[in-house]
Amino acid sequence: MARKERLALRLIEESKMIEEARHKRQKSAQMARRKKDLETQQMEAARIAAREKGLQEIHQKISTKKREKAEEDARLAQELKEIKL
Repeated sequence: MARKERLALRLIEESKMIEEARHKRQKSAQMARRKKDLETQQMEAARIAAREKGLQEIHQKISTKKREKAEEDARLAQELKEIKL
């Protein structure tokens, strides 16, 4: 009987060790997934910020070109008016 009890205790201890190892591996995998998700979110935020910055710069350039064209058109219209007089 003592042999069967020792065997049962050994099996219980081994199953506990296996269960602890499984939980440890699952926790490690979960932490790795969270870290990867966080890195992905940070990269996405950086990409969006860079895109927004680029769009703002392009919008600013377009606005500047439109303003310069309007000023040039007004100047040319004034010159044309003076020539007609």
